[in-house]
Amino acid sequence: MGQVTQDIGWPRQVSQNGAALVYYQPQVEEWKNYQELTVNMAFSLTPCGGREIVGVATLQAGTMVDKDARMVYFKDVRVPDVRIPQ
Repeated sequence: MGQVTQDIGWPRQVSQNGAALVYYQPQVEEWKNYQELTVNMAFSLTPCGGREIVGVATLQAGTMVDKDARMVYFKDVRVPDVRIPQ
């Protein structure tokens, strides 16, 4: 039997050197032929000792779908756009 991964839920957070990045569940904009995925993802970034910055990033990735395992694998992830309110 394959390894089971438990979903840790949303939002998710990573911290390093006093900085924190919180990112929220991506919202699918387009999934062309189940091969090319485009999503928007809200985030907040707080630098060490700094002020929180909020924004939205657009991510694109190639996908490989394993229907039997009900899994989608990402490849060649790109971030073509990041929007931060002024």
